[in-house]
Amino acid sequence: MEVKDRIIDNLIVKCSEKMAESGYSQGIISTHVVRWKLHLRPFLAGNGTSVYELEWGRKFLAEKLPSLSPASQRRFKRSVRILDAFVTTGEIPKHSKRTVPFSFSNGIGGVVKDFIDYKSSQRCMMTTIDNYKRLLSYFIQSLEMKGKDGIAQIAESDVLEFLGVKESNRSRHSVMRQFYEYVGLYHPEVPNYSYLFEFIHQPIREKNPSTYSKEEIEAIESSVNRCSDVGKRTYAMLLLSSRLGLRISDIIGLGFPNIDWDKSLIRLRQAKTGNPIELPLLKDVGEAIISYLKVRPECECEEIFVTHTPPVTRMSRAGAARLISNAIQRSGVESAGRKHGPHSMRFSLASRMLEQGVGIPVISESLGHTGQDVTMNYLRIDIQKISFCMLDVPPVNEDFYEQQNGTFFI
Repeated sequence: MEVKDRIIDNLIVKCSEKMAESGYSQGIISTHVVRWKLHLRPFLAGNGTSVYELEWGRKFLAEKLPSLSPASQRRFKRSVRILDAFVTTGEIPKHSKRTVPFSFSNGIGGVVKDFIDYKSSQRCMMTTIDNYKRLLSYFIQSLEMKGKDGIAQIAESDVLEFLGVKESNRSRHSVMRQFYEYVGLYHPEVPNYSYLFEFIHQPIREKNPSTYSKEEIEAIESSVNRCSDVGKRTYAMLLLSSRLGLRISDIIGLGFPNIDWDKSLIRLRQAKTGNPIELPLLKDVGEAIISYLKVRPECECEEIFVTHTPPVTRMSRAGAARLISNAIQRSGVESAGRKHGPHSMRFSLASRMLEQGVGIPVISESLGHTGQDVTMNYLRIDIQKISFCMLDVPPVNEDFYEQQNGTFFI
């Protein structure tokens, strides 16, 4: 069934309604609507039309994609595919999360594969290895678009262009720096651009971590709509972040074997550090998990938190983080100038513990840090207590200023 009315504003409304009927979450629908309204509609208007045709979708992508990162390119393609499918069939295609295979063949890919093997031999975490694969595959794709398939063909401008993409900028810088350190050691015959990283300055880290007060955290938690299945899932994940300080990677990896209901404990091996951690299963957290398990889709996944659209799989890191971020933003709590992701909940927990006089060793153990030096970064947020340590400047005798006839020297 082909959709007759193709006026873009009407089409967006009807398509979003159909997406809701098909089981898409409101957050996902809103994301696509933003792309259609803020990007596609102005493109059509600039071409003197308000009527959407499939050909306009292809032209829009041809103009838009070259300026985007590979991840953003996939998102815009997805938005256009949904609109095209709705226009053509009147239905919305189900989205199956696909695992992108990273293919590293000969040439540049061969060197990248050797680098990945080298990092694996250094016992890097699998999440770190996956990040290397993902970002370096993007780098290879950018080179292939220029017809380059040999590492000796890479120019300084290619590296700078790749580092200039805003998305994952800090990660790109770190991965490329390590890659070229490896190239310098094991491939001295090709150009080594390690020197570039001495001159590329990363954005200065914010002076104070983003934190929320106890009252703000309570407002955020209470704002989550727990009537829906997705709301119950979001609430349980939020409590694991705000009450226990778990990283998002550990929240999505939390499995049934990790919870000891008899002893009210959570035991897991942290995804980031590989170190074991044991935390109390607080009453509110346990009740939130149980409430979600009652509506959790049936599947064979060992992880507690799963997707609610077929095929049912464990949640992705980005998807889970987005749910918590949306909950913070929609709570009515002012977040301007502060980060609003799950890690801000972790910082906020550390802040409250400091305010209550909890020692650094206890905070370090509770948050699963590899050492207390990592936890010391959290001291930056306790400005009030630091002010208590300040001493008044003692008065200086006037004779001090008159010595040597008023001349100071070292």
